[in-house]
Amino acid sequence: MPNETPPKVPREIIVTTRTEPQKAGKWNHIETLAKVLSIVAIPVVLAALGWTIQDKLTTRTVSKDYVQLAVSILTQPKSAEVDPALRSWAVDLLNENSPTKFSSGVISQLKGGVVTLPPDSTSTATLAKYYIAAGNYARAEDLLQKALAEQEKELGRDHPAVAITMSNLASIYEAMGEYAKAEPLYLRALQSTEKIAGAGHPTTVQIQTQLATLYTAMGYYAKAEPLYLRALASTENSSGPQHPTTVQIQTQLATLYTRMGNYAKAEPLYQRALATTEKTLGPEHPTSMQIQAQLATLYTEMGNYAQAEPLYLLALATAEKVLGPEHPTTAQILTSVAKLYYGMGRIGEATKLQERVQAVISKKP
Repeated sequence: MPNETPPKVPREIIVTTRTEPQKAGKWNHIETLAKVLSIVAIPVVLAALGWTIQDKLTTRTVSKDYVQLAVSILTQPKSAEVDPALRSWAVDLLNENSPTKFSSGVISQLKGGVVTLPPDSTSTATLAKYYIAAGNYARAEDLLQKALAEQEKELGRDHPAVAITMSNLASIYEAMGEYAKAEPLYLRALQSTEKIAGAGHPTTVQIQTQLATLYTAMGYYAKAEPLYLRALASTENSSGPQHPTTVQIQTQLATLYTRMGNYAKAEPLYQRALATTEKTLGPEHPTSMQIQAQLATLYTEMGNYAQAEPLYLLALATAEKVLGPEHPTTAQILTSVAKLYYGMGRIGEATKLQERVQAVISKKP
C-alpha cells in the first residue's frame, strides 16, 4: 500500500508431495503403521489411513490439502502439544470420509495423542504450513528444518521437493527478519531448480522473485534487478503478458525502480500492469486498486499531482466499496491522499481526510 511498509509475512508456502522411489517403500510405511495400530487393537484395514484415504478423497468433495493437514496433525505425538481441538478436527474429518469407520476407542486414542501416524517429510511440511498461517514461525521453522533433513537424506540434495522446502524455510527466516539465514537457502534452492527444471520453469521463476524481494528488502538493488528481469522474461514467454504472475512481477520490479529513484523505468511497468488488471479483472478489483495506489504514489514522488489525484480517488472509492470505510487499507489510502493534498497546498481538504483517518484509528480496540 502507498507510503506504508506492509507487515512482513512469509510468502505462500508450496507443499510438494514426494514420490516414493518404489511401491515397496509405500507398503513398508503401511506395514509399519499396521504394527503400531495393532498394538492398541485398531483394525489392520485402517493401517493405510494416511495414504488410502488421502488418495480416495482427492476425487470427492474434501480438499486434498485438508486431508494432508489432518494426517499431518495426527503424526504429532502428545508431547508436541497440538491443540486438542485441532487434533479432534483431524480425526473427525478422516473418520467422516473414510470407507471404514473408526471405533469409539480408536477415535478416543487418536484424539488423545495416544496413537499417532508415522510421519514423513510431506506431512511435516504440511503441518508447518498450518503453523505459518497461525503466526507460529518458531514451530514452523523446526518442522521445516526436520522436513529438509529427511528429504535430503531420502531424496538427495538435488531434488525438487528439497529445493521447495529450502525456499519455504527461507521465507520463514525472511518474515522473521533473519536475512542472513534466508539468502543462502534461496540461493541453494534457485541453483537446484535451475539445474533440475530449467531457468524458465515456474518454480524457478518463483524462487527468483522470492530472492529478488529479499534483496530489495536488504537494499541490494543491483542484485534484485537482474533476478526480476529474468523472472519477468520467463513468465511473459511461457504464460503471456496478461498472466497474473506477469503482472505481479511487473509491479515488484516497478516498486524496485521506485526505490532506486528510477521513475522512468517504474512508470511504464505500473501502467502495463494496471492496464492488464483493469482489462482482465475490472477497475474495481482489489488488485487494480493496489496498482492504482502504487502508480499514484509514484506520480506523487515525481511531483505529477494532477496524474496522482484521480488514481488515488479511484483506489479510495474501491477500498470504501469493497473493504469498507474503516478498513486499514482504506485508512492508508486516505492518508496518502491527505499527503498529496498537503503537497498541493489544499490544506483544508487534507485536514478533513486526516480527521477521518484518526476517527478510524480511534475505533480500533
